[in-house]
Amino acid sequence: MYHSETKDYVKASIREDMNLENGNIRVLICTNVAGMGVNFRGVRQIIHYGLPRDMDTFVQQMGRAGRDGTLSHEIILMKMIGSHLKTVEPFLLNLCKNTEQCRHKLLCDAYLCKHEQIIPKHNCCELQCSCGSVDCRVKHPLLRDTGKLVDEEESRHQMNTDISDDDKRILRLQLKCLQSNLKDESDDMFSTLSDSAIDDIMINCSVILKPADVLIYATCWAYPVAVQVCEILNNVIGDRDLSESEGEEVAGLE
Repeated sequence: MYHSETKDYVKASIREDMNLENGNIRVLICTNVAGMGVNFRGVRQIIHYGLPRDMDTFVQQMGRAGRDGTLSHEIILMKMIGSHLKTVEPFLLNLCKNTEQCRHKLLCDAYLCKHEQIIPKHNCCELQCSCGSVDCRVKHPLLRDTGKLVDEEESRHQMNTDISDDDKRILRLQLKCLQSNLKDESDDMFSTLSDSAIDDIMINCSVILKPADVLIYATCWAYPVAVQVCEILNNVIGDRDLSESEGEEVAGLE
């Protein structure tokens, strides 16, 4: 491992081995300490487990691979839902959540650079490959499937439900405020938020990802109210309704 607490002599040994043509190290787990200014020879794959907070850091880390001009891969393994995403720069989030636009183009747009199409498209990103072959030899093996590792229902069970007591208190307080505001706005019982609905939301908050889930897991009947509930959940404990397909996703740049 290569991080800030790694002893200097260990770092030196790692750098020496990583710069040998036939070194012994095949996998190096590291933090941003191995970012800008640290050049390792022959790195062909960078795998991010989660995202850094900003695009600059991401690009520096990604840039440790392929420094000799050889085709290399950047793989991102991440949860597309969770409070950690609130601190991630929007450009970087969009790069990962995007399923239609060329990822190389999005990178260029983030830095106001002119985008030039990479030919063949195999060498750009997994979204640009158009060969139609499931067993495309150029595309990274992790990306030869649809890119989705778990379905939505399985994802719900894998989510981290360890919501802090402080967040729970804030969540309940904001839901009570919403309840009060809705009562002032309408006498229609179907457009309000009952105490039992708030209790249901508190119990199921970790699996409520979009407005439709509020209607399923809580005694709430009005979709506009469900949207407001999701906005509160998003502000307090993390992103809701990020995309049509939640879960753990793989994104790749080649």
